[in-house]
Amino acid sequence: MGYLGPVEEAGPPAAREQIFVSYGRRDGAEAAEELCALLEDHGYRVWLDKRDIPAGSMFPTRIQEGIEGSKLLVAVLTPWSVRPESWCLDEWVHARTSQVPILPVRFVDGIDPPLPIARFSYIDVFGDQEGAFAEVLAQIEVIRRTGKSPTREFGVDPPWWTRVERPDFGAELGRHVGRFVGRGWLFDLLRERIREPDTRVILLTGATGIGKTAIAAQAAVRLNVRGVHFCSRRIDRSCRPESWLAGLVHQLALQFPAYGEQLESMPEPDWQDTRSIFRTVVADPLKRVESSIDISEPLVFVVDGLD
Repeated sequence: MGYLGPVEEAGPPAAREQIFVSYGRRDGAEAAEELCALLEDHGYRVWLDKRDIPAGSMFPTRIQEGIEGSKLLVAVLTPWSVRPESWCLDEWVHARTSQVPILPVRFVDGIDPPLPIARFSYIDVFGDQEGAFAEVLAQIEVIRRTGKSPTREFGVDPPWWTRVERPDFGAELGRHVGRFVGRGWLFDLLRERIREPDTRVILLTGATGIGKTAIAAQAAVRLNVRGVHFCSRRIDRSCRPESWLAGLVHQLALQFPAYGEQLESMPEPDWQDTRSIFRTVVADPLKRVESSIDISEPLVFVVDGLD
């Protein structure tokens, strides 16, 4: 790998703005170093865990401080960083809830961005690396001006599933992800049960205040979760079945392009017909594209607050 030299016409970043680089250590360290060199050559100050966390420091606290002190987060997408138990998922969720823009950069072909960043557009570095690094710099300039993560574009006539009203559960995820400790045994047990061939539904019950919502939020970054929904007092409509279905359709379509293409060929359903809508817009279209979806382990869907 290599990186571009300084681009003088881009102009120096304001006040040496900090960029947080998030990566998986097992297979993304070299890519992270490449990005660090690129960004530093263009005047940015880069936050990287292995050089910005002193020995003996509280790792989670330092990570959160690094994200909150950054202008944006660059997410290095490799197999290790997108796996369900990756620490990177916690970093991406914390960035979203701290309103720190995220720029995903994909270094390996065939990786689908996981649920926390599925709605953001990403840059592919493999292939034309020089052109991709130039695009990284250009996107960073756009983010500096707008303060927003680049979202995926769907043309002048976007498909109906991108326009459906759906709740945003960033507050629920942000409140609980990254601040949850203990109960590792529970997630080990959930992974074990999920992999059992006969498992279809797992019901977690407990008294009020025991932490069920925190567990649901953590499941979104610890398990292979492809859809998450919170029945929230904060959002009245979230307790309606059609709200869950609309959110599920959108989340699946972002993560599985073949499924999204199936939806484009169908008319928008009657969201009040909740008896048949699940089969019509979820089960049947997924079945038709089953061969196009790489399913290496069971897909998990989390619904919190059914009571």
